[in-house]
Amino acid sequence: MIGRLGPKLILLVLGSGLVAAGREPGSAPGGAAPPNSGQALLDVPTGDLLSGAGADAPRATFAGSFTLQPGARVGRLTVTASLAPGWHIYSTTQAAGGPRPTILEVAPSPDYQLTGDFVADRDPVVRFESVFPGVAIEEFDTEVAWSAPLQLAESVDPPQLQIDVTINGQLCLSDGACDLISDQPVRATFAGYEEPARRATEFRSEDGHITITGHLQPQVALAGETVKLVLTAQLAENWHVYAWAPADPKKVSKPTLIVLRKTSGMRYGVPKPSAEPTAVPSGLPEEPMVHYHEGTVSWTVPLQVPREAQPGDYEVAGSLGFQTCTPTTCDLPAGVDFRGELRVGATAQAGRTPLTFAPSSYAEIAKLAAARAEATKSKASAGASEDTANPQRGVWSDKSLLTVLGLAFLAGLILNVMPCVLPVIGLKIMSFVQQAGGSRREILALNLWFSLGLLSVFWILAGAAAFANRGWGEHFGNVGFTVTMIGVVFAFGLSFLGVWEIPIPGFVASGAVQEAAQREGAVGAFSKGVLSTVLATPCAGPLLVPAVSWAIAQPAWLTFGAFTSIGLGMATPYLLIGAFPRLINVLPRPGAWMDTFKQLMGFLLLGTVVFLFNSLEPTWTIPTLTLLLGIGLGCWLLGRTPLTAELATRIRGWALAAAVVAAAAVIGFVGLVPRHELDWIPFTRATLEEQLAAGRTVLVDFTAHW
Repeated sequence: MIGRLGPKLILLVLGSGLVAAGREPGSAPGGAAPPNSGQALLDVPTGDLLSGAGADAPRATFAGSFTLQPGARVGRLTVTASLAPGWHIYSTTQAAGGPRPTILEVAPSPDYQLTGDFVADRDPVVRFESVFPGVAIEEFDTEVAWSAPLQLAESVDPPQLQIDVTINGQLCLSDGACDLISDQPVRATFAGYEEPARRATEFRSEDGHITITGHLQPQVALAGETVKLVLTAQLAENWHVYAWAPADPKKVSKPTLIVLRKTSGMRYGVPKPSAEPTAVPSGLPEEPMVHYHEGTVSWTVPLQVPREAQPGDYEVAGSLGFQTCTPTTCDLPAGVDFRGELRVGATAQAGRTPLTFAPSSYAEIAKLAAARAEATKSKASAGASEDTANPQRGVWSDKSLLTVLGLAFLAGLILNVMPCVLPVIGLKIMSFVQQAGGSRREILALNLWFSLGLLSVFWILAGAAAFANRGWGEHFGNVGFTVTMIGVVFAFGLSFLGVWEIPIPGFVASGAVQEAAQREGAVGAFSKGVLSTVLATPCAGPLLVPAVSWAIAQPAWLTFGAFTSIGLGMATPYLLIGAFPRLINVLPRPGAWMDTFKQLMGFLLLGTVVFLFNSLEPTWTIPTLTLLLGIGLGCWLLGRTPLTAELATRIRGWALAAAVVAAAAVIGFVGLVPRHELDWIPFTRATLEEQLAAGRTVLVDFTAHW
């Protein structure tokens, strides 16, 4: 029997005893590695049992080591992340406004110092997703190693030295499920002295059917210049190699694959062959035509050196996958890894720098090529430009500060008509209608209070972005915050529908409240500004994402400046009406139509509740609906208590309503949250075999990530 019980695993043992087994989300099966070990473990979800990973397999394993150059006190500190199938981790250069970057922090010590930044051993796969418009998502799967240059003090004995590294970041599955990496300790120990690399400047297959060479040209390039990466294949007589393709279509023949693993920030183009391939009928329905090269063929890949590149050596590395065939027979698909160093200088120098080669696997190269092809497809579907696709340049890096602030202002102005904000704007429109005919000073004051409430939220968001790396709308990833906002908006909606009256001056109502609240108070105006902005954060209008992405990547004062520009853009319509009250005259005069409009706004607020439910995990849907039932009953009870009643009566009414809401919250979030009825223990293969050996019937209940 298989049942979906959330991210847990149940083992029921029937026979001589009954035992329940499972694992709480986030618990470490078998215990995490101690802080003084060379590895750190993060537990894996039970869903990976389906892929054969095992219930107690880690999501990621982190290991640290350092090596030294022979006879020197310099070397490299390396941290390696090994990831479970399906999981990926983000780069250290992940642009702001996207997922959390991986941050490696080394404990300070007089025994050593880093003389450079951590750099990955390969380029990340770059993708684009609609949830992060315009932001390049840089991720690694399987395994990645970050290394940084290291300098040891003269008095240090390397075998006795231990270097503590702390890792922060994020692990995610392709379906969007993520786990935070929070202050994960890794201890790096001495791994010996570096051996000189033994790589050949050409690759020759054992049977001699193909010889591969390559070079970078020119020998010294200028910053901003386009250089060439050239790979050449020389075929034996009667043998051929198939034409280049961006990915393996998995038909009969295996195309030539060229994948750049590391480019040191250089953009690159599509490989161009030195001659067009020959098209030959294959006689096979699966692949009627094949395209291949005979003799000698070269592929040239253009590389664009960044304009801001400083003089020095820049590593270029990649892989080439191929299959050699004759008209009647084929070798197994094979591959080679290549690397070279491109020198950037103040003066260009003609010549070539040869590449070095080492054997590799076609299957691994095909896997990486498929990931790159999928990333290109996601870029196209997201409409990403070349600038946004290149994380080295950053968002709006080519624009002046004045232009950026102007675009941020426009982004805030557009935010007023987004569906998240529109329902609350209805509140303000009602206030504007009531203000018509009021004194100019009072109207200006109320609009200033509204704008101050609006800006206060933007300043809080700016602080979170500048000091906690929190992006736009990330607070909606917190269950407590999202549930609270759902409840608040639902209560507002019920008020607009006449179930109850909000006893805050300025919130438009009917009956006694409408008579008592002819003018809006400062508290009401400020709170509406806050509510409007908080509800705006799930929406990302045009220009907003690049504006926020730019702001997060800047120093704190520029971050606050950009967020203030967005807030002023959103507040501009209200400031204009406050400064020029005659603009209110274009609105209809108060009348019976206001009650109808108010009720329509109530339904629009309930629609916002439905929208906010999209931010909740399915686990919290039933508890939240239970809470809304309690809020509805509490509001109904408040509606039966006249606002003109004595204070004691109103206090009793509010106390009864609060008790109903609290009871609903307890029932929903304590009594109705899915949980197991039996105590359970962690599932391991050893536990399973032990119970089976005892002659017990075993039932395993597990879930999967789809």
